[in-house]
Amino acid sequence: NVSKIAQLLSCSPKDVIADIGLPGSDTWLEGRDLCPLERARHVFSEAMRVHSVLELCGGYEFGGQAERLGEVLDESHASCSRSFECSCKELDELCEIFRG
Repeated sequence: NVSKIAQLLSCSPKDVIADIGLPGSDTWLEGRDLCPLERARHVFSEAMRVHSVLELCGGYEFGGQAERLGEVLDESHASCSRSFECSCKELDELCEIFRG
């Protein structure tokens, strides 16, 4: 929740909410478990995957790396779904179809 994030940042919960700067965020955030460690894990691992994709693509040439590229994109969706909770049932089902 906001208190945990404030403690990690050594500031007050009001400062965290003020930094977000969105109207109504104070009431929306109240009592929510924002899972800061999981969110941070997703952000850093996603940045690493972006660099992997750039290396795999070698510009615009895939160079036979299509299978590995698919694995990296699959890892990205799994992280989005589990760690950042920004997927939905329909997208999860679509990914399953493409994996099959």
